[in-house]
Amino acid sequence: MMSDGVVVGYDRSGSGDRTLAEAAAAAVRSGQALVVVNAYPGPIPHGATLPLPDTAEWAPTDLVDSANLLVGHAITLVRSWHPRLPVEGRVVAGRVWEVLGEASRHAGLLVVGNPGGTVDTLPGSVTLRVLAEAACPVLVVPAGDEDGEDGEDGEDRRRADGAAVVAAVVAAVDVEDPCDDVLDFAFAEAARRNAALEVVHVWEQPRNVNHLRHTTGPGHDATLIEQQHQIRLTELVDAAAGRHPGVEAAARVEIGPPGRALVTATESAGLLVVGARRQGKGHHHRLSIGPVVHALLHHGECPMAVVPNGPAPE
Repeated sequence: MMSDGVVVGYDRSGSGDRTLAEAAAAAVRSGQALVVVNAYPGPIPHGATLPLPDTAEWAPTDLVDSANLLVGHAITLVRSWHPRLPVEGRVVAGRVWEVLGEASRHAGLLVVGNPGGTVDTLPGSVTLRVLAEAACPVLVVPAGDEDGEDGEDGEDRRRADGAAVVAAVVAAVDVEDPCDDVLDFAFAEAARRNAALEVVHVWEQPRNVNHLRHTTGPGHDATLIEQQHQIRLTELVDAAAGRHPGVEAAARVEIGPPGRALVTATESAGLLVVGARRQGKGHHHRLSIGPVVHALLHHGECPMAVVPNGPAPE
């Protein structure tokens, strides 16, 4: 059984080292160990764990040898970036989404890469299946420049005078749904990164809202509804701030299509935090991945944390 910590799925994709760097940085920030996982789709019993090449004899297949070498390479990279970070590797038999889904049941954070584009994010893709199976928050790292080559996670920018500027954490919540889990994750992550926190609720105004204002009364006035959403959002953020003293957050309501607004937010954010509803109970629960997360997988420019929301599975 994998110990609690940060688990990263590592493969040969173009963003593999960047994903690894983000996972290592997350482990350092949280003070947890890092577990590097590669799923081996071989004809050995599902769930069997193969030893690393430096601890025992290799299994006699080319694919297993390759997987062991890949994980060993990842461990070497992590140790070169963060010599004091505890890191271990696992090569596990099974389909990627099932292996990582099982790993997420014992992890504090699961980190995966998202190559982007229409192929990987179609229904049934690896990224979406991992998200659906996950039992813990999932950090999805988009494709991009290989910041991981020097061990940087890409969250810092530089001012003209050379001083580091940490990009803000942006949390997207729906004030009409439970969102404490999303807010708690965002507040904690902002504290770890020493970053500003912005909490946004995006309200997509109905097309007929102004017509309804004249026919059914002031309860349908767009301005009034926006004000009510702002009051509710402020209440939620203030309550979360009470649970996380020392972290200040700005709260705002935006009007427009949520997917478009949040994709725009990723252009300047260091991390976008969103929620996904739990469905089902116990070992068979799944996360419901809606159109906003789909849009962010296609077009988002910064890492995205998808946090399970709602009652915990029994």
